[in-house]
This record gives sequence, C-alpha cells and structure tokens, in this order.
Amino acid sequence: MRALAWLFLTVTATSFEASADPVPLDAAMICTPAAGPGRVRCDAEVRAPADARLTWADVVILEAPPSVTPLKGRLAPSDATESRDASWRWAFAVVAKAHGKGELKARVRAVICRGDACASVTRDVSTIVSAGD
Repeated sequence: MRALAWLFLTVTATSFEASADPVPLDAAMICTPAAGPGRVRCDAEVRAPADARLTWADVVILEAPPSVTPLKGRLAPSDATESRDASWRWAFAVVAKAHGKGELKARVRAVICRGDACASVTRDVSTIVSAGD
C-alpha cells in the first residue's frame, strides 16, 4: 500500500498543476477548395508552445456536412505525415458528393510535456470544405 501511495504522489507531482494556466496548444485545419465534386485534400496541424514538446497526438473528425464524407473518422499518430517535438501534421482527404460548401469539424488531442511534467490537451478546429463554389 505504501508503494501505491508513493506511485500516486510521484504521478501527481509530475503532471501539470491544475491551478496553472491552461496549456496553450495551436491547432489548425484547412481544406483546399476543389473545382467540383470528388476528393478534397485537407491538412491538420498541431504546434506545441516554445518551451514544450508534443509526445502524442491524433485528430478525430466530429462532424461533416451532409454532402461530404470523411475517408477516415480518426487520424492516428501513425497517420501523421510529420511528427516532431514542436509540431505534428496530418494530410487527409474527404469526398465532396455534390457542389457546395460546408463546415468540417474535428478535435485535436495531444499530450504536451515540459520537462518531466505532461498534460493532455484538446482543441476543436474547423474549416470550410468547398467543391465547385
């Protein structure tokens, strides 16, 4: 029991303080407008603050317009086209089934560390998917 208490104290001491300012996380998503219905190329990116590093991240698609179908619902860490301490990036596609535009919404989840202290952070992002408009 004493070992378990020590482990709990160690884990608690190495995580970010609950009363500290929220961990800043810069996240963005953009889709290149398409000439018409079909595949639309998109990118999502997350950046850590200058004094921190990203140790894990993913992107979860939350909502798409009725005329747009995401090819994946989640972009896993292994799907990242770039993963550095300071930033991670994913390239992905959605399919526009008709002319028009609408909002694509996603959630970026990340683990950011400063020294040995780490915290999980989420940011919601959105972009406009446009096909033929």
